[in-house]
Amino acid sequence: MARRGKALRAPGRDPGYCLYCARLLIGLLPDIHSEIEGVRAGRDIEYVHRMRVASRRVRAALPLLEGCVGDREFRRWLRRIRRITRALGAARDVDVQIDFLLSYAGRLPEHSGPAETGLRVSAAADGSVPPGMSIRTSARSALPAATVPSLPDDVRQPLFPGFRRLLARFAVTLKRRREIEAQLPDPARAAPSGQQGIECLLLRLEQERERLQPDVVSLLNAMESSDLLEEMAGRFRTLEIRLRREGADHHSAPVYDAAYLQSMIRIDGLRLHAPALADPTQVDEHHEMRIAAKRFRYTLEAFGALFDDGLKGELKVLKRLQDLLGEVHDCDVWLEMLPIFLEEERTRTITYFGHDGFFMYIEPGIRHLIEDRRAERTRTHARAVEYWNELQENRYLEQLEERLLHARDETMKPPADLEQMNEGTGSARIALIADVHGNLPALEAVIADAKMRGATGFINAGDLVGYGSSPNEVIRRLREIGSIDVAGNLDRKVVKTARKGRRGTGDETADPARVAWTAGVLSSAQLAYLDDLPSTRRFMLRGVRLLVTHIAPEGGKDGILPDLPEDRVPAPERDREADVVILGHTHRPMARTIRGVRFLNPGSVGRSEAGTDKADYALLQLFPFDICHFSISLNRGEETAPDSAAPAPISLGDLTR
Repeated sequence: MARRGKALRAPGRDPGYCLYCARLLIGLLPDIHSEIEGVRAGRDIEYVHRMRVASRRVRAALPLLEGCVGDREFRRWLRRIRRITRALGAARDVDVQIDFLLSYAGRLPEHSGPAETGLRVSAAADGSVPPGMSIRTSARSALPAATVPSLPDDVRQPLFPGFRRLLARFAVTLKRRREIEAQLPDPARAAPSGQQGIECLLLRLEQERERLQPDVVSLLNAMESSDLLEEMAGRFRTLEIRLRREGADHHSAPVYDAAYLQSMIRIDGLRLHAPALADPTQVDEHHEMRIAAKRFRYTLEAFGALFDDGLKGELKVLKRLQDLLGEVHDCDVWLEMLPIFLEEERTRTITYFGHDGFFMYIEPGIRHLIEDRRAERTRTHARAVEYWNELQENRYLEQLEERLLHARDETMKPPADLEQMNEGTGSARIALIADVHGNLPALEAVIADAKMRGATGFINAGDLVGYGSSPNEVIRRLREIGSIDVAGNLDRKVVKTARKGRRGTGDETADPARVAWTAGVLSSAQLAYLDDLPSTRRFMLRGVRLLVTHIAPEGGKDGILPDLPEDRVPAPERDREADVVILGHTHRPMARTIRGVRFLNPGSVGRSEAGTDKADYALLQLFPFDICHFSISLNRGEETAPDSAAPAPISLGDLTR
């Protein structure tokens, strides 16, 4: 549960986008939880594989949530999930190598069995295993006896206890070495098949896997004891419920915009490393291209729910590319690891036996494996290059980019009343209005003046009603001119009061009598219109992304004044959210640019800061961009007060912004 008094969603992101990300992660977390017991048991490598993939998907989706939850908890979650993913990744990589070696060993040429070569021996009394020896399926239960040298009589005297212990240990070691050497075939008659080296490598990988398992289990235990998954699921569920209550749309324009922009970042990453693919020596670049393909795939999966087909066709193609690049990378890992393994085993052999004679039974199999992986690398690289060229010829990335862009543009289409502006080539002039507050004469004066100056559309930043005597007439007139409206804070209070039987709101920041009066006189049709208005509208007009809201972006509760310090302005990120933000609420005209985003406030139509005989609005022109503010004079007596049934008018100084 969220802590009392702590904001669950940080400012700066669209509510619909946050809702989409919350629902995405709610669906991903159970996939991790369902694999925990199987991974802990360690009996089936597929549990590790599935949990690793699930944790990767969560890790890829979490950064999308940044800005929707508190920064501290977001980073803590991401850090914990990364640890789990890394631990599972290390275990999974070794599992895959062991699985491959078991399959590879079965393809080796016929060879003499363990009973003939004697290379599988029993462990020593202390449990140690000599270099290259496997005890998994020992073929012999007893070892031939060996002569242990007798200690000289003078060494047995109590006068030399330390030296005697040293020689005793040497005698045990010498006995063990003779036992092993007695089992080795004559090098002149031996024809190592390669199996011995693979057995040795398998042994080392199994030892490494056993070493990793406690770390994996420890992280799982820590995750369960801290209730990490439950905490995350609870926070995301709470966020989802709250945003749905606020009317957020998880298929809103910012979600499609994010899908497009995030995918473009991934496409750019893929293209950055693609030129090096044709060169088989560019190992590091091939690895980076594989990572770029993997990240791109996870990003597409995250936004697949926005499309009817889930982008399944595009994902299938991308997975094939990722698999081919993954096979190339697997070969590169072997080719880097195996020479190091050989040197380590040579050192172990010399350390144990005092010479590297036994190493001749290990080296041939590993050399054969190196050549096998080198040849496979050549074949797989050729297939990857061929497939990438095929994708290029079929314009796979371009077509995917076009599809994502089209989906974004469809959701960013302007309302029908403004759509004709997209079709023209001349300057588009839009009248910006706000805070009409039920003042019909002031609204009529603004409409007439704006049309005279060439306005072909109207955008209204909220507070259609409240205080003025003509709420029904104002709403009706705005609907007649096709105004693009959003709801303001007073509009919401009026609707809430009307739905509760016209009782006061209990909100000390508003005049309950005026709100109740407005709620009482609104017709059911106009009340329904007011109730259906969104708090925010987003659309694109001639390539300019517009955001219209009443108080501030992303549900801010304080108005943005012309002199508000920039670091206190909740500006949306220009590359993800909007180019122009149109606001109301403060009744003060404003035009300023903050972090690349233009903030516009046309002032108040119904309650101008310039006086009761004034009405403010602005004229926005696109291509070239221009903004002009106007404060037009009203004929004396034109601004009407509420009728006799309403409370008396209030001064601007008393008006709650």
